[in-house]
Amino acid sequence: MSVIRALLVSTVFCLVGLLSACDEEVEDLENPAIAIDNLAAYQPVDGTFDVAVTATDDVGVDIVELLVDGEVAASSAEEPFGIAWDTTTAPSGIVEVVARVTDGAGKTAETAPVRVVVVNGGGESELDEGSEGQIVIPEDYNGLQEIDVKHHWTSGADGASRVISVLQWEIPEGDDPWEIRLDVGTGFCPHSGTSYATSEDFDASPIEFDVAPEGGFPADTQLFVHLTTVNAFDHLGGTLPFNVRVYNFD
Repeated sequence: MSVIRALLVSTVFCLVGLLSACDEEVEDLENPAIAIDNLAAYQPVDGTFDVAVTATDDVGVDIVELLVDGEVAASSAEEPFGIAWDTTTAPSGIVEVVARVTDGAGKTAETAPVRVVVVNGGGESELDEGSEGQIVIPEDYNGLQEIDVKHHWTSGADGASRVISVLQWEIPEGDDPWEIRLDVGTGFCPHSGTSYATSEDFDASPIEFDVAPEGGFPADTQLFVHLTTVNAFDHLGGTLPFNVRVYNFD
């Protein structure tokens, strides 16, 4: 009897253990989490770009997908979930990228969208004063001093079919919003050149342009981006760091 009793007890414990294990398998207490580790806003990408993704879940990650402008462009089902994105399948220019994770229970999570610049058939232009700078308002500003910032570059030996420009800035902590205008064109600035695009959302950061005049830009044409503030009297003695980038396309 003792042997039979021992077998019965052992069987009961085994069954309880199996049921408990089953419960643990299907019980999903947390939503998955995901992050893109190597894409920054308005970063240029081309060719095959390896997107580094961190994806976690208490049950287990089933698949990680990369969405470009809302469509699945690539995926990975194996850790460490690096995704090889063939950027040539996306249109050149500014696109929106999102990473999505699905766990073993079917729950999903997505990253915040990040806008990047696909530069297949183009590349970043080298500005004459670099891409970073400052807009400075003198304390004694009276409306007559020149406080705008000009950057120039050339369209290249083969010209350019279009130009994409992105202006970003960070409002100093505790400061009121800065209203910045961006012009893109040919010549030596809007005062003596041709402006193809002028921003209207002065208080928005970033400002982005996709400029493609009919016939494109002639070879070795002088191009410019011109920055100025439209509310200088609100920022007397103030300084605003900015970053402006331009991309020429064949």
